Amino acid sequence: MIKHTTNFVVAAALCLSSSALYAQSTIKGKVVDERNTAIQGATITDIASKKQVQTDVNGLFEFPSNENTVTLQVQYIGFETKTIQANISGLTTIQLTPSSSQLNEVVVTALGISREKRSLGYAVQEVKGTELQTRPTNALSALSGKVAGLQVTTSGGNMGGSSHVLLRGINSIAGNNQPLFVIDGTPIDNTDLNSSATINGSAGKDVGNMIQDINPDDIENISVLKGPSAAALYGSRAANGVILITTKRASKGEKVDIAINTGLDFENIVRLPKRQQLYGQGYSTNFQTQNINGKDYKIVDYASDESWGPKLDGTPVLQWYNLNPEDEANYLNPTPWLYPKNDVNYFFRTGVANTNNFSIAGNSGNTNYRFSYTNKNVSGTVPNSSLDRNTLNFSGGTQLGKIKVTSNFNYIRNSSIGRPWTGASNRNIILEAFQWGGVQVDYKILENYKRADGTPIAWNRTGWQNNATDEATRFIDNPYWSAYESYMEDSRDRFYGNIGLQYDVNNWLTVGAKVHGDIYSFQSQDRIAVYSRSQSQYEESSNKLNEYNYEFSYS
Repeated sequence: MIKHTTNFVVAAALCLSSSALYAQSTIKGKVVDERNTAIQGATITDIASKKQVQTDVNGLFEFPSNENTVTLQVQYIGFETKTIQANISGLTTIQLTPSSSQLNEVVVTALGISREKRSLGYAVQEVKGTELQTRPTNALSALSGKVAGLQVTTSGGNMGGSSHVLLRGINSIAGNNQPLFVIDGTPIDNTDLNSSATINGSAGKDVGNMIQDINPDDIENISVLKGPSAAALYGSRAANGVILITTKRASKGEKVDIAINTGLDFENIVRLPKRQQLYGQGYSTNFQTQNINGKDYKIVDYASDESWGPKLDGTPVLQWYNLNPEDEANYLNPTPWLYPKNDVNYFFRTGVANTNNFSIAGNSGNTNYRFSYTNKNVSGTVPNSSLDRNTLNFSGGTQLGKIKVTSNFNYIRNSSIGRPWTGASNRNIILEAFQWGGVQVDYKILENYKRADGTPIAWNRTGWQNNATDEATRFIDNPYWSAYESYMEDSRDRFYGNIGLQYDVNNWLTVGAKVHGDIYSFQSQDRIAVYSRSQSQYEESSNKLNEYNYEFSYS
């Protein structure tokens, strides 16, 4: 490309006259924003003389000058700097345009109020939505290591387990130490729906706490307000600090933005407890001998749940899967006493989480909008575990004369099956394998976990001869039986958001009102199957919440 530049030289005649005398004049003006609302405190600078004045409460200023026309520079935090030519005739109105670059120095504090970061009297730290690229099921887990003094403890991985957040340590021994979560000005409930046994770590299934409903794809930034001073406007519930989440909005300008994002996460068990591989199930290092149908067989101490038994040296023995008459190929057919080719690692699989997001945002005249839909499908690391989540988000606003209407609505639908067992339960795979499990058990053979009549096939039983359906399992269930027969299903519908009105009474007073709501309904169906080691049972539970907050403001 060839660039051609033409230079013009203009000659002007300078006339001097000692008889000319100019009186001092006053240049008057008003500074407003894009809504024609007066801006107080804007700085007006005369480029030539470097003199400065500031606008008053009505956005007005007066600038004395000896010239009929001057060049003025107008500056105000959060807006683009503007340079204009002003003269002494009439009132000059200067409209400023918001600046996205300068807004980086402005943070959102309580009740959605924006403040200059350096003017705050308390600690605040921000995390941008772009830093949550891992798009976890629980968005709060992505904050780990990103905020000073913030400790995040999570469980359950992509299956949406509990997440506990501490700001600057524990303030109460027996009370709640969780910070308050606020999304676009709406306080969000973060109840832990687990049973007391699960919370204390003794037993149960981890269904998670309510903050996991936040969709990472809709987050613009997260501000962490530390300490009671930062959260004074939210009352005593914010004594442990506040985590403010701001969702995405349409960008400035007459345009439409369409975005499609997809992601695929893989989850694997990083490590498991180490265990010895030399001795198998039993309490004695010697096998017992049993005559069955006129033939002597070496048999295992089937009624034990620990591995202090005979050395795994390949001795042919009748193992648990050699005692089922239904299995003609293996029945009474001794197999080598060895450490298995498929140990407990075989039970776990690679978890896969697929996330797809579609969003459209735009501005048209005085109206802006953004709509987003996200679908997340998760297959857990444990068999028969999955989670499906659908999220809808809408935010928008419009200016109708002196009235401005804003809204933000979110709907989340969760459904899952096979939440992982926790604590000291005989259906917790870690205890099944490492505390109460036989070292020699082959988990690939365990996959065939029940007979044709629906009764379980157990690796531990009261004795070699005991095939009774309701007495066969001695200590713990087959982990595949736990996964496919004694599982939990749960679902949750949640709606939260706000709608607000602002009215410009005059050029110095604006009043506003906003209603915030958080509503959800949680249902679960839990079961322990008939023929399980524990007492069989079926349980349904339901939790519902309706919380509304009302806000009135003026400025």
